Amino acid sequence: PLIEIFENAGNIVESFPTVCQLHPNDGISYCTTLQDFRIQRPNGGCCRPCNARLSCGHACPLMCHPTDRSHIVTHKQCTQPCRRIPLKCPHNHPCKRRCNEECGPCLHVLDEEVILPCGHTVTSPTCDSVCDATSRKKLAKKCREEVTFAFLPCNHRCTTTCANMNSEHPVCPSICGETLACGHKCQLRCSSCKTMGHSCEQKCERTLFCGHVCGRPCHGDEKCPPCNNKCEVACEHSMCSGKCRNVCSSCVEECDWQCEHEGSCSLVCGAPCNRFPCNKRCNKFLRCGHQCPSVCGEHCPSEEFCIQCCSDSVRDEIVDMIEFKSYGEHDIDSDPIIFLKCGHFYPISTLDGHMELLKAYEVDTNGNFKDLKPLASGLDASKPKACPNCRSIVSSVKRYGRLISFYRLRSLEMKHMIRFNIEIQKYSQVFEDTDDAGKLEKVVDKIVRLENDLKMGPMMKVYEACAGQDVDVKPPPVDSLIKLKMLYAMYAGKLVRESRDNWYGKASKAYDEAIRLADASDSRKSGSQLRINYSKLMLTWLANSDAKPKVISLLEWVITEGVDDELKKEARAMKESCERDNIIREVVKAMNVVHGYDYGGGWSSHWYECPNGHPYFIGECGGAMEVGRCMECGAEVGGSSHQLLGTNRPAGGAVADAML
Repeated sequence: PLIEIFENAGNIVESFPTVCQLHPNDGISYCTTLQDFRIQRPNGGCCRPCNARLSCGHACPLMCHPTDRSHIVTHKQCTQPCRRIPLKCPHNHPCKRRCNEECGPCLHVLDEEVILPCGHTVTSPTCDSVCDATSRKKLAKKCREEVTFAFLPCNHRCTTTCANMNSEHPVCPSICGETLACGHKCQLRCSSCKTMGHSCEQKCERTLFCGHVCGRPCHGDEKCPPCNNKCEVACEHSMCSGKCRNVCSSCVEECDWQCEHEGSCSLVCGAPCNRFPCNKRCNKFLRCGHQCPSVCGEHCPSEEFCIQCCSDSVRDEIVDMIEFKSYGEHDIDSDPIIFLKCGHFYPISTLDGHMELLKAYEVDTNGNFKDLKPLASGLDASKPKACPNCRSIVSSVKRYGRLISFYRLRSLEMKHMIRFNIEIQKYSQVFEDTDDAGKLEKVVDKIVRLENDLKMGPMMKVYEACAGQDVDVKPPPVDSLIKLKMLYAMYAGKLVRESRDNWYGKASKAYDEAIRLADASDSRKSGSQLRINYSKLMLTWLANSDAKPKVISLLEWVITEGVDDELKKEARAMKESCERDNIIREVVKAMNVVHGYDYGGGWSSHWYECPNGHPYFIGECGGAMEVGRCMECGAEVGGSSHQLLGTNRPAGGAVADAML
């Protein structure tokens, strides 16, 4: 309704009337759209050229514009060629810049050659760079002509620029090349080494126990950090998606390695296979219709590796590393090919030697496999094998499943032990830092769980998955179990201090178990440390009459069987202390009756200790009536008027035990 009212009143029009403010006599122009305004009224005026003369002498390039009538802004935006002569130009060359720019130095290019102070010639220089002696000298400092120069103090003689040679401090551009402590050559520029010192820029090429190359920046003799590569634990059934440094699980699905000639493996996929490899060529056919070139039991490659259909580049690939024969020249019927996951391929005769297959199997005089070899001892120092060409870890080859699975299990076991040792260090630090009984008990629970985890490592899990079949499984390292038992006993001993008597029995049991483990593995140093710690526990919390015989027995073992001189020295000192206390006990008991009178009813009323802990006896009523000197150290003892000196105290230790 509102629009209709405006329409009926003639107040709605189809276009907007406009008039130029500077040229009103040109009439009215009607604009219907925004584009009409841009075309008919640019700059807010009309379409006439401004043509006003700017202060620089150029004509205003704009259309009619009601604003900036003084052309201050327009002059600053003038983009016409500058007609001025640079102030310092001796040849009155025209300026090469635009009108709205400062002229600056003369950029006119001279069509001539100029000899610089250094003796070299510069062709087609700019006017400003050679206009006077100062400019030519400045240009000479940028001279790029190559010269040979002997640098000091490095004595490198090499090619450099004229400018560098004549500078105040010439910079040697040579590579340092000095042999560093890590064995690599320094690859920094010689000049950098002078200011920042040598630095190795190489990558660490050491092979980690997992088979990967470290690849981190060179770290000299420092231990390589945990592997940061992607975990390569994978099989037909599943794969690990984490980092190699993490502990993952082995596959417990049934092993699928089988063939018509050698049968199948009866173990789980993650266990070292217990069947013999087959040496016959695979009798399956590729998609192209030709026979597979691989060995029986392996996955067939794609048709691009077919010996009949492959490209010339594949056929010319060297596969025999002994006779250096190409794929096309090799007899694949008698020596089938193994195709690795990385894309390289070799005959079984080459890879069997590279993978050390005979360390896993026994063969007869004809080279036929006849028995399995134990792996735990034969391959203990070996690392996972890599492709001879690209150093990728060899995996997913069923022929080498016995070796690959063992390497993989051992790698997982080592990662498991690394994590275990980190936990041990953490709990050892907690033991040093806290006396809170609640925290100590929580850590003890964690230590118990950690012992179970230690015993159930990756190898043991695979052993159980194989239902106890003949699987090479190494038990957990005895020294790790000993550390764990000792740590548990130390925690339990600390909890005894908190008046928890049941913890003494737990600590004692842990020490006994750890000592048995140490003795069984002939770990004499650990056995010595355990016996000394156990002796200290007994001397602290048991009555002397109960503790001393066993303590002396433990210490005598350390003295006679131990191998560590410091521990043997400590054991001797403890044993002498125990025997000295026994002597004191006998003397005290003998002195208990003096001149027929029994003073034993209350030992504390007659026996005391000097400030340094040496015992002394007061007869009669036992009260101190005079001050004397200790027979051992000369300290004041006794007192007066039945009052003991403040530095003395009633006797304890061996003397107290003797009077019980």
